[in-house]
Amino acid sequence: MNDVVRRRIAFLIDAAKHENVKDHAITYTLRALSNYATIGKDGTSSPLKKINKRVSENAYKLLKKEGLEEYCKQTINEHPKSIKQIWEWLKKNAHLSFVGNADTPIDTKSICSFFTKILGVRKQPGTKYMPKPGNAAWRKPMLEVITKHGVYITYAEAKWVSTHFQNKKVLVWTENSTRDGWLWIHEATNFTADQKVLCEGCCDADIDQLSPFYGHFPST
Repeated sequence: MNDVVRRRIAFLIDAAKHENVKDHAITYTLRALSNYATIGKDGTSSPLKKINKRVSENAYKLLKKEGLEEYCKQTINEHPKSIKQIWEWLKKNAHLSFVGNADTPIDTKSICSFFTKILGVRKQPGTKYMPKPGNAAWRKPMLEVITKHGVYITYAEAKWVSTHFQNKKVLVWTENSTRDGWLWIHEATNFTADQKVLCEGCCDADIDQLSPFYGHFPST
């Protein structure tokens, strides 16, 4: 993926998180990315048609019968799924994406309870996580939760993650997992009166230096 495509994707994800209306900027960006996915670059209608090899059966018959010039006049470049469908899917799933470096090393994490803000979430295959000795490999996908304290894992079904995604302050607690180098993160909804918050105030820092993605996220 080149930098141009990465910037277009980042724009769409950010728009899907904060906007409901699909304006011209969103529409044209979706179409441009469709072109990159199909032929590896963007362009105007006719030049794209001349190099695109993925066409419908009827379009192919028209090309064979009428020739390239008439084929370009009578066909349109369209994704198998409409732009509207793609936008609706993106709005529903944008919270599972973030703009960052997927290869960034995991920061040191502590086992404690604390207030934090969720900076991003990504869905990853369970096979990514190396089991500790004596534990079976995971097959189900998991969520990586990116916070100012570090990156943690939780179940893909954890609804509290999307609920608190938009930089809301949330009380969480962490514990050891059966995966090498990873801690679980949970919403602290069942704390008893004698359980104290062990860490508070870290998320009030004016820069995200506690984040393993420092330098890849805008300031919050």
